[in-house]
Order: sequence, then structure tokens, then C-alpha cells
Amino acid sequence: KSGDSEAHIMRELIGADLLVLDEVGATKQSEFELATLFSIINGRYEQGRPMIIVSNLSPGELNDALGVRCVDRIRENGCIGVAFEWESHRGKEGF
Repeated sequence: KSGDSEAHIMRELIGADLLVLDEVGATKQSEFELATLFSIINGRYEQGRPMIIVSNLSPGELNDALGVRCVDRIRENGCIGVAFEWESHRGKEGF
């Protein structure tokens, strides 16, 4: 909604029943983006709320993209990693 405060949006992201973060690490984040992402992940961690994180990065690369503190919080509360190691089909005929 137009006019919502940043604090209101953060409360909504942290308090959602399920949060899906897609394309994590697809771009180089600024310090502001990393701090904001940490606030969201940490808030959900503290409340025990589930997240789905989608990324093309390996687990080791996530440390660089998100920071070790974020990855530690993601791993701690029963994180289940699912690797899909097949070739991308984007842009291929017949798909």
C-alpha cells in the first residue's frame, strides 16, 4: 500500500505466516540491503517463523551473499536444504 511506513512493512515481513525469499544472491547487495535482510531473517528467527529461500548459490556461496550471521540463523532452526542440480531449461524450446 502506498504510504505504509518502513516499520509497518518490516512488521508484515517478519510476522507473515510464511516468507519466500527468491533469487537470493542474484545481485551484489548494498550494505543497506544486507542490513535489511538481516533484520528480516533475524526477526523471523527470533519468532520461530518459517522461510523458504530460493537461490542458485551453493551453501558456501550463501555465506558471502547473505553474511555468516544470517546463514547461521537460517541453519539453526531445523533448516532443510534441498539441492536441485539439473541444468536450467529457461529459453529452451519445448519447455
